[in-house]
Formats: sequence, C-alpha cells, structure tokens
Amino acid sequence: MADKKGDYKRTFKSLEVNISNCISQLDHDPARQPKTLADLDFDQFWKDIVAISQKLCFEANKIGLAWINPPVPSNAEMITMTGHLEMACVALLGATASFPGEAGVMVNTQLNNVVVSILEAAVGFAKILQNTAGKKISSQSHPLLPQFGMIMKNCDAVGNLPKSNKEACVGALNEEHLMLKDAVKELEEARDSLNDVDDIFEEVNEDRWDEDDKKILNPCLGLMKAGAALTKKTSDTIKKFGKNDTKDEIGEFDTVVKAMGELSPAVDDLALTLYPPVSWEEAQSAAEKLKTVVIKCFQLVDGLHFMGSEEASRWRSFLEKALDHNSSEISRVIVEHKLEGLEVNGASVEEEKLVGESSL
Repeated sequence: MADKKGDYKRTFKSLEVNISNCISQLDHDPARQPKTLADLDFDQFWKDIVAISQKLCFEANKIGLAWINPPVPSNAEMITMTGHLEMACVALLGATASFPGEAGVMVNTQLNNVVVSILEAAVGFAKILQNTAGKKISSQSHPLLPQFGMIMKNCDAVGNLPKSNKEACVGALNEEHLMLKDAVKELEEARDSLNDVDDIFEEVNEDRWDEDDKKILNPCLGLMKAGAALTKKTSDTIKKFGKNDTKDEIGEFDTVVKAMGELSPAVDDLALTLYPPVSWEEAQSAAEKLKTVVIKCFQLVDGLHFMGSEEASRWRSFLEKALDHNSSEISRVIVEHKLEGLEVNGASVEEEKLVGESSL
C-alpha cells in the first residue's frame, strides 16, 4: 500500500461523516421542496429514485471490489470513488425530500425508512473501510462483503416500495388480514385437536373445552372472522375504487389503516381468553372490546370516497348482520351461563335450609 494507512482512514472517515449528515437531515424532517401533488409525476419520481439507488449500489460495489482486490488504488483514486458514492447519497436524500408530504403518511414513512436503511448501511460500509485499512484480509472472507450485501438488499427494496398511499394502504390491510386470519386459524386448530383428544380420553382435563365452553367459543370465532373479513373487503374495495388524486382522498387511507390496526390486538386479546380453561368474564369483556373496535371501523369507512359503490354497500350490510348475529349469540350464551350458575347456587341454598330444618 503506497499511501499511508492514515490517509485512507481520513478519506473513509470523511465518507462516514458526510453520509451520516445525510441521515441527520432526513431524521430532522427537512422542509419539503415546493412540489405539490399536481406538480409531481409519480411514475417519473419512482423511476428516478430507483435509478439513484442503483447508482449508489454501483458506486459502493466499485469501491468494495477495488479495496479487497490488490493492488489497492491510490488514496487520490479512492477520494474520487468515495466522492461519487457521496454524490449518490446526496442525490438519494434530495429525491426523498422532494416527495410531497401530502402524498400520504404511509408511503412517505416507508420511503424514508428504506432510504435511512440504505444510508446507515453505507455508513457501516465506510467504517469497515476505515477498520481494514492496512490489514491483509482474504477477499473471500472480507467483512466488507456482507456489508455491501446490506447496501444492495436495501437498494433493491426501493423498487418494491408502494408507489402511492393507496397501494401502501392495500398492503397494510392485507397484512392485517393475514394476522387476523392466523389468529382465527390457530384457535380453530386448537379446538379441533382438543376435540380429537376428547374422543380418546374421557377423564376431566382443564386443558380442554367442556360442552359449556364450546357455546361461547363459536360465536366469538364468528366475531373474530367478521373483523378479519372487514379488513379484506375494505382492502379489495380500496384497490378497486380508491383514488389517489387529492390530499383528502389520500388522507383517508392513513386514517383507515390506523383504525383497523386496532383489530389485531383486540382479536388476540379475545383469543387468549378462549383457550381452556375459559374465563367467561374475561371473554365477555374482550368480545365487547372487539365489537366496539369493529363498529368504530364500520363508522369510519361509512361515507369515505371508495365506499360509494353498490358492491361496497352489500358487503358492509352483510358484515354488519354477521357482527350483530354473533354479538347477540355471545350475549345469549353468557346470560344462560350466568342463570345456570344462579340455579346451582340457589339449589345449594335450599338444600342448606332443609338440612337446618331437619336438625331442629
């Protein structure tokens, strides 16, 4: 290595600091450039930012290959190469900052998160360059290789980002639906497997449902399925009828996802109360909570721009009926359960009276 180790270290330290400054500017939410939705060509924006991220990946790859394969370039050549990487990072920062905030919270957040991941990986890349200066390391096991892999992975992720808040909303609701469906499936599989055990073992086991518990289990599952169906139907309707043209329309997507994000925790809370031994009191409370969240979601989507179709009206009416049916059934079996408890307690009291009278 003709140049001094310290020269390379200073070059790579400068690279680290400059890229860190880019991250700092993103973290502090710099003022957006005066672009509005009307000014922004979404297709061109995403083409540009994908091209910039690939350029950044190319420059990092060029530095990495030069660094791990002798002979190492001079420090002057390395300064030029790191300068190109810095310019790509600055270009990525500029493009990200030019994306209008009114394009939506979700699409902006996902874009910023990926860009920060790219820049943080590039900072780590610069640190490894510093730490390996003057060291002889095999190109096959050089620590720069996995770090470049992180840069490449994050740069490739830019091309898979949602291109609009509508697209981000559909993706978020589909994820929510999968989580809800998994919770329902897990509970149903547990019920079915324990039913199989019941057929084999007749002894009392607190880790299985008795016949009384099964009365509340099924309508609670129906309530959970109504919540899951709500996310799926809303996602399908947004995909089909949703618009991404105005700030108000775009904002509706953020609101919907935030509200429906409460469904998964509520479903999980209800599911936990239903595993044996069933806590009827806790199940009743959790079912009421889930019902409240579902009703809140129904009220929220009512009147939103994508819900005006006859198709949306039909599924909304169907799910509301399913919600009412299962809620009523839960209330009915809980009342019956409490009455049975009162009858048992009442019989015990009468028996005690008879015992007392006979002893006189």
